[in-house]
Formats: sequence, structure tokens, C-alpha cells
Amino acid sequence: MLIELIMCEYNRFRSSNPFGEIHVLPIEPGVRLAMSVSNPEDTLRNIVRSKIVFRALRHVVKRVESFNSGRFPVAIELVGLGGSALLAEDVGDIDVVLGCSVKREYVAEWKSFKRLLHEKLGELWLIITEVSSRRGRATIDAIISEYYDRLRELGFKDWWIREWFRWLRV
Repeated sequence: MLIELIMCEYNRFRSSNPFGEIHVLPIEPGVRLAMSVSNPEDTLRNIVRSKIVFRALRHVVKRVESFNSGRFPVAIELVGLGGSALLAEDVGDIDVVLGCSVKREYVAEWKSFKRLLHEKLGELWLIITEVSSRRGRATIDAIISEYYDRLRELGFKDWWIREWFRWLRV
């Protein structure tokens, strides 16, 4: 599968054509942005002018690769940039848009995981408050490390905890 970076020039993005001029840059899974494009700053300098945006893109691609290596019911195939990240040197925030496709083999499991999250919300809340009372702030990593067996007792499968639970935020 190929991950593509899509950038819409800001001045055209707001025109009557909402997609403007689109520039596509393929990123192969497992290959960092800087390695898959010999010199991304040279390739995109007419579109992206801020070095902060290039750093952010590298981070996003790394996170996409991590996400796509998991057993989620979707795969991220497109990473888009918009707003001041395009054509501006001084960017306030970086607008990122993701394009996803469905991985049908995980949809049923994902629905079961979500249903169990909703059903066990009360028990999960008790775990969160217990961790918070001892640590000051609960994190998902602390919950998993301290309550792994309890999560299993609540019905969460091992691979759900490893693959999906770790992405939750408290």
C-alpha cells in the first residue's frame, strides 16, 4: 500500500474549486518522508515554505506508519495539508487531513471492542479514578500496566489491549 501526501495550494483551496491544484507525493510504508523523497524541501519549496511544516509532516508520516501497522478497521492512505501550512513561512497551526479506507477484516472486532468500551465504562471509570488518586493523573499506559489482568476480566482481548486500547486517551 502507498501513503500519499496531498497538498492543496492555499489560495486555490479557497477558490470556487475546493480542491485547487493538487500535488501528490507518494510515501512507501516503512520509509520515512526524508528517505522516500530525495530532498523534500527542494521538491515542495514552492508549496511548503516552513521548516516546521516539514518536521510536522515527518512526524505525521511516522504516526501513520505506526497506525497502519496495527489491526485497525481503517488504513490511512492519504495525508493532506491545508491552510497556512501551504505557502506561508510563519504558520500558526498545521491543518492535516487524513484519507482512510476500510480494512473489512477488522470491522466486526472493532464493533465488539467499541460495544465493550461502552458497556464497561463504569468499571473503566473506577480504574481511572484509582490510578488518578495514586499518581495524580491517569494515563492509558499506567492503566494498561497496572490493570491489564482486570481489563482481561472485563472482557477485553489481549490483542485489543495491545492494538487499540493503547490509542485511547484519558
